[in-house]
Amino acid sequence: MTLPPGSRDLVRIVLGVLLILSLIGGALSILRPFLPALIWATMIVVATWPLLLQLQRALGGRRSLAAAAMIALLSVIVVAPLAVAISTVLQQAARLSDIKVAEIRIPMPPVWIEGVPVVGATLTAEWRVYAAATPEELASKAAPYVTTVVRWIADRAGTFGTFLLHMVLTLLLCAMQNTNITAAKTAT
Repeated sequence: MTLPPGSRDLVRIVLGVLLILSLIGGALSILRPFLPALIWATMIVVATWPLLLQLQRALGGRRSLAAAAMIALLSVIVVAPLAVAISTVLQQAARLSDIKVAEIRIPMPPVWIEGVPVVGATLTAEWRVYAAATPEELASKAAPYVTTVVRWIADRAGTFGTFLLHMVLTLLLCAMQNTNITAAKTAT
């Protein structure tokens, strides 16, 4: 039994396409952790391209110096707000650790809350119950939620670490893209 002439070619083409698709899928699965940083780096480089060209002209046409200055500028833009945020969190944590449980008091509700339609009266009544409670009663009511809050904070800390890793990777990719574009422009 002989096969028609085009059938072997069809099988070869289908298997070739499947192999190529599986290779693309494998490459994307390997690159998946780096894709957010690569996309951000590309957007940053494209958005700051005119500034890089102006900086290059100001530095006498030296692209490597302009790229280094851009990376230093981007680092300051990223690091400065993070440093301020971290110092603020640390200052507030120190302040909160000084507060004694016996000093915690909830003030009486503002007058305007009672005038809120539908929920104002109920909200005011509940608020007054909490305002009249002793600090020990408030602590016992909050105790079931402490583990949930601690877990949420731990999750955010992990997310913050991942964020920092992506920011460093983004800055490195920005540097590579700026210098690779330099090499490509000088080669042509």
